[in-house]
Amino acid sequence: MSYLEQTLLAYQSGARANDLYQRMRSISRQLGRDEIKQLARYYAGQNR
Repeated sequence: MSYLEQTLLAYQSGARANDLYQRMRSISRQLGRDEIKQLARYYAGQNR
């Protein structure tokens, strides 16, 4: 599991809550697990 996937899942579950104004928690709660995996794969494939 990638760092991004772990982080989004942590925001989604509330285990991570260091986001100002709860923006990441709000966004991640709207995503399904498959969408989070797809996002992680997409960003892993981007050139740096």
